[in-house]
Amino acid sequence: KERADQEHFTITTSGVVHFRPGQLSDFTPLAEWMQQFLMYRVLSSMALFRLHPKRKLLAQWRQSARYSAYCRHRQQIARRCFLAKPSFVTPLLKAKSLVQEVGQVRLLHFPDRCCQLQDFADAQRNVLLHPVEGMQRNLEAKHDAIIQLLEHLAASVERTADSRQASRGTSRPPPVPSTMGRSRSKSMGQEKLEARENARRNQVAQQDKVMLGDCIRLVDCML
Repeated sequence: KERADQEHFTITTSGVVHFRPGQLSDFTPLAEWMQQFLMYRVLSSMALFRLHPKRKLLAQWRQSARYSAYCRHRQQIARRCFLAKPSFVTPLLKAKSLVQEVGQVRLLHFPDRCCQLQDFADAQRNVLLHPVEGMQRNLEAKHDAIIQLLEHLAASVERTADSRQASRGTSRPPPVPSTMGRSRSKSMGQEKLEARENARRNQVAQQDKVMLGDCIRLVDCML
């Protein structure tokens, strides 16, 4: 008894007694104990129960690896997709709307009656070259609107990238606080997170600047 722990088991010919300090002791008959022990031996010898923890860990690892690969591919697509970038979404949608309007312009107008070839050519020339409502003037206006839209987009992206680069170049490390009882306004963890976020935004801005040429070529292909 002196060498036994506070919580221990004793085995006798009648059964097993579980002693716990401050609580009632549990008694299990020997026949029931042997039955549970044999059941445990049988279940632990089966591959389904013996390998269940390892299979569960392997399934969790596969699921986590698959989700990690999915997130990695999604980030790669988001870096190349214009519609996933806030600075390109609105200009591209406006450019698409203008391109659709260009596609809906009717270049040929057929009269309701038969006419001579020269009269038909004069009518088409009048519709095309009318100084106010001519199709050529309409197409030139759409073309100028698309060019102006792309110029605003390029200026905005370049301005954002240059400002990010300038702010990164002029940024200085925060001063070391004194040890005279002054409290820091931000913890070191918050400062590291802000620095990492600023670096990520700067990288995104530089990538957007590089993708300007691809965006212009995309709008050109849409036309």
